[in-house]
Amino acid sequence: MVKVTLFKDEVAETKYITFEDFASAVLSAKDSTDEKVQFKTPILPKNCVQYIELSNNSYIIVLKREKGNIDMIYGNRVFKQVGIPTLLFAFKLYKNTLHAGYVVAVKDTKFITLDTKLYYYPFSNVYEYLHKICWGSNKLPTFDEVAYTQNIPDMFLSMPNSSHNYGKNLSGLEYRPLLEALEGKEFNEDWLLEANQTYGEWINMIIKN
Repeated sequence: MVKVTLFKDEVAETKYITFEDFASAVLSAKDSTDEKVQFKTPILPKNCVQYIELSNNSYIIVLKREKGNIDMIYGNRVFKQVGIPTLLFAFKLYKNTLHAGYVVAVKDTKFITLDTKLYYYPFSNVYEYLHKICWGSNKLPTFDEVAYTQNIPDMFLSMPNSSHNYGKNLSGLEYRPLLEALEGKEFNEDWLLEANQTYGEWINMIIKN
């Protein structure tokens, strides 16, 4: 038997319990301690695919922008409600400031897995290597809350476009005719050019970059 002294309202009460009951009580207390939170994510934005914390106060967040229509600027003209495919954006932030962005297309899919096939962003201003976004001379913003990063995809899509790095699609059209053909229309997924890369391969390269 094990002698146990309990204190309740400063009154001591002595009990004798079996060793088995004593051991069970100790293990239960340990399990309760083990349930303390080790890590929790911040509040994440809508359509967040993945959140990855890195060293040195930096993190990567991956957002899915569903296919739809958006106004796009090319040259001196605004093209109204241009059809775009489903896009995946990966953003790397350092001390809450946007450091780099990456974008790829995916064909209509409900779930993103490590094996999801990627396609090139079919418009312009994105480099082939890592599908990295070219921000030009634009000053990159700071976000006090991770949830606010949900605005970055549409911020990028609404920026003025040039013909820089255009051509990674199978439409056979120059850039202006492509935008004209997509005004008020759904993007034709048959025009997407496969990148010969999976989501898992892409995100691992971004982490290491």
